[in-house]
Amino acid sequence: MAVLQDAVAAWPLFSSKGLVVNVVLILMLVQVIWFLYSGIRIRLRFRKLQAQGIDIAAPYSFFLGHLPLIRKLSSKLPHDANNVYSTRDFATNWQKYFPNAAAAPAVVYLDLWPVASSPIAVLTDPGLSQQLVSGRFPPRHDQLKRLARAIAGKRNLFEWDGAEHRLWRTRLNPGFSIRSLQSHIAKGRIVDEVQLFAKRMKESAGPDGAWGTPFQMFPKAVDLTFDIICGVMLGFSPGEQENGPTEFQIALRTLATEYMAFSSLLILHKKLNPFWHLRYYQYHETLRQALLPHIHRNLNAQKPQSKDSSFPTTIVDLTLAEIQRETESPKSKNDFIEDVIGLTKQFIFAGHDTTAIALTYTLHFMSRNPDTLQKMREEHDQVFGKDPSQAPELLRASPHLLGSLPYTTAAIKETLRLTSIAASIREAVPGFTLRDEKTGKVYPTDGFILTSGVRNLHHSSDVWPRVTEYLPERFLAAEGDPLCARRGHAWRPFEIGPMSCIGQELAMMELKMALVFTAREVEFEAALEEWDKLQGKGGSPRPIIDGDTVYQSSVSPLGPPVEGLPMRVRLLSRR
Repeated sequence: MAVLQDAVAAWPLFSSKGLVVNVVLILMLVQVIWFLYSGIRIRLRFRKLQAQGIDIAAPYSFFLGHLPLIRKLSSKLPHDANNVYSTRDFATNWQKYFPNAAAAPAVVYLDLWPVASSPIAVLTDPGLSQQLVSGRFPPRHDQLKRLARAIAGKRNLFEWDGAEHRLWRTRLNPGFSIRSLQSHIAKGRIVDEVQLFAKRMKESAGPDGAWGTPFQMFPKAVDLTFDIICGVMLGFSPGEQENGPTEFQIALRTLATEYMAFSSLLILHKKLNPFWHLRYYQYHETLRQALLPHIHRNLNAQKPQSKDSSFPTTIVDLTLAEIQRETESPKSKNDFIEDVIGLTKQFIFAGHDTTAIALTYTLHFMSRNPDTLQKMREEHDQVFGKDPSQAPELLRASPHLLGSLPYTTAAIKETLRLTSIAASIREAVPGFTLRDEKTGKVYPTDGFILTSGVRNLHHSSDVWPRVTEYLPERFLAAEGDPLCARRGHAWRPFEIGPMSCIGQELAMMELKMALVFTAREVEFEAALEEWDKLQGKGGSPRPIIDGDTVYQSSVSPLGPPVEGLPMRVRLLSRR
């Protein structure tokens, strides 16, 4: 018996060291089995969809899913192009991928396992997109929440669903109201910041009406929108336009470019790097230390007699006032401050990055469409008079004049249609289905990542007449006009519904003001080739997408312009 015990003890499987190794191997084997089982389930789900008569993009492989198709589409694009162009092709050339379909599919189901752990359902029909975000809509998917966590941590508006989201939305709404935002134009820093932006543009021009040296427009736009959102949120300007980029901006933008990515095997190497995680916490600590003094100042401003009425009330001020109306003793002060820090980081990022992207593309489209630019200038003359220098004071006195620019607004809308920045990403809940109101066809959603497919929808020829053309007039056309969109709820860059972008009014105000202050005084032109020469990269021609060397890049999921959109500027003679 003793001999048997000794033999068992000597066997590597039962030694302490061997036991640990074998437990690890068994756990790894279980993970591999579960991994393969998950993939097989996804493949079988797609077979079931096909059996139900739902069109699946071709070619589709049981072993590789849609990975070969996506790889083929991506291989045709520049290496730095945003992946939006790959999936957008399903809307613009749907007949190629759905040869048996009589019409463009309302939902494009994509199987990207194992690169993506869940299959994706891209909605390309405005009616289905509307079902996704209204009524009994599903919560935001964890993939979208991860993007927000990269910037703001776990306390942000994207993290909260249902009652908690409605509560915070109610608290924040007063600060983002038109009345509140107009007070920042009348008494705040917005006019000063946009004037400084226009001044920087004029200083970048060459002498005597000549073109100036090329520069990257996107960082200049970022400086502008960063200073504005900090002023509106907390009542201070970090001075990015004059002294930037500050450590504050660098930390926030590094989080956006290095950490804001969908979870997949493509970023596994980063997750395994401990220094990557260490830098993440260091960047967030930089943001925290930059924001805390201003948050405490706003908290103190809630005390009687402590608020200077000569300055506009900030978003944080108004949010705090709403909370005080709800209860005299909310959660602990430390927890509350953490909520405010998270929300402030989120809004400063969302309030500057997307607006800067939109402004940069709008200036580019103006340079490519001189007829549109001329109509915009004429509208500005009609509303603000022929002297551009009078516009700032007129706006301070009458901020509502920004609402008298229908053509300028239409031009911005057309830019946002062609270069959509973000889409809604939702998590399918049990029992939630999408029903095509035209055909009665029901689309299952269980187990899928659901996205409103804004970029596909905005490029659908079934929805938009002359879909590839830049035509602001389509947003001024009445129903029945040949240019009018053929379906309702088709334009949705800010999304629609109770979870739509809370800062869309501020974004539109900033964009209109930037155009009013620059369009009649300077002329812009893309200068990618000249920029390449300055950087010592000249020689090979620039890649082209949609007939343009300017396209949405892969720097972040939001698709900022390639190379930061190098442009050059020249002064216009007084008309």
